[in-house]
Amino acid sequence: MAPQARSSSASLETQLFERGHEFSFAQAVRLLRLLAAPQAGEDVRPCGVRVRPELSLSFPVADVARIERQGDGYRITARFLGLYGPSSPLPTFYTEELMDEEREDGSASRSFLDVLSHRIFDLWVAGDAKYCLFNRVVEDGSGDDLERLFCLAGLDLAQGQTTLSESGRWLRYAGLLGQVPRSALGLRTMAADALGVPVEVIPCQHRQVPIPPEQRLAVGAAGSSLGIDTVVGTDLDDRLGMFRLCLGPLSREQFADLLPGAPGRSTLELIVELYLDAPLAWDVVLTLAPGETPEARLGACRGARVGWDTWLGAAAGETLSRVVFPGHIP
Repeated sequence: MAPQARSSSASLETQLFERGHEFSFAQAVRLLRLLAAPQAGEDVRPCGVRVRPELSLSFPVADVARIERQGDGYRITARFLGLYGPSSPLPTFYTEELMDEEREDGSASRSFLDVLSHRIFDLWVAGDAKYCLFNRVVEDGSGDDLERLFCLAGLDLAQGQTTLSESGRWLRYAGLLGQVPRSALGLRTMAADALGVPVEVIPCQHRQVPIPPEQRLAVGAAGSSLGIDTVVGTDLDDRLGMFRLCLGPLSREQFADLLPGAPGRSTLELIVELYLDAPLAWDVVLTLAPGETPEARLGACRGARVGWDTWLGAAAGETLSRVVFPGHIP
């Protein structure tokens, strides 16, 4: 039974040798190639993983029969594909002749067929990895596949590399960015995960939208119908073009990181820019947790910026302190 900590003192290599039949063939090849890869400062060496079929006619119960060390590399004995064995496309007598040769301590014929079989397994591995883009990006460092994943998420690879410390940071949100239509829940999920703070999205916020001068009601203007498209004044009430992001309760450090010009605020603006597919206005409400409100003092090195992190009239820690910052007005 596995320990509670879910950890094992045995190394990965030891587990592959002792329990190789429990691994899938593709996973075993990936792990062995990582183990056989040259370390920092070592010369580049050829692939240290060889594959050959199992010399048997028994029913295959798993992809892998065993894994063992071969020189400086590894050898996998597989129970599928190959030019001999139970899955061979050749007549059975080929496998029977190889088994007779092995009983006589010979291996020349099998070694020759192993050269051909290894190439077949190589092609199988390449075909299996063709659509495993994340593995190819992480393990092989494929820039082309990374660009395809960014395109799938609707992102610009160049923008991601110049704006973010880790260019692949947004790939985990490809599913959210690919959903249509966009939703408040999707934006909240993405922002909360990226920023690590509680986030709520309140849609349909009230605002006053100025009416363009050429569309205002004026004496002598034609085309206006009372009760249909006639508005008196220069502004119009609107609840369809703005939403509010409420972040908090926040610690003092989180609050400072989300102020305008701070790194967290830049990340939030990028999230909204990437997720929105409509020209919506938005603002941000930052809420400090109880006990996190800074006290305004003369001569203090930090804080006391009017309109940002300064409050008067309530003792620190008694109430939730909030401040509203405008987001983007399209």
